[in-house]
Amino acid sequence: MAEILRDPAAISSVWAQHFDIVEDLFAGEIESAASKMENHIRQSYDAVIRVIETSETDRIKV
Repeated sequence: MAEILRDPAAISSVWAQHFDIVEDLFAGEIESAASKMENHIRQSYDAVIRVIETSETDRIKV
């Protein structure tokens, strides 16, 4: 995740997602918050996998 958060655009997106989730929780919108959390986790997982795959590819080329 640290590698992903080096990108300023990623940082603002991640914090915006967190903010939206917390707003839903405070508003009692549990289903919406759960859906947003699930999407956030999936997107984060996919981003981490991309970084790992890219890193592995770069190491193989060296």
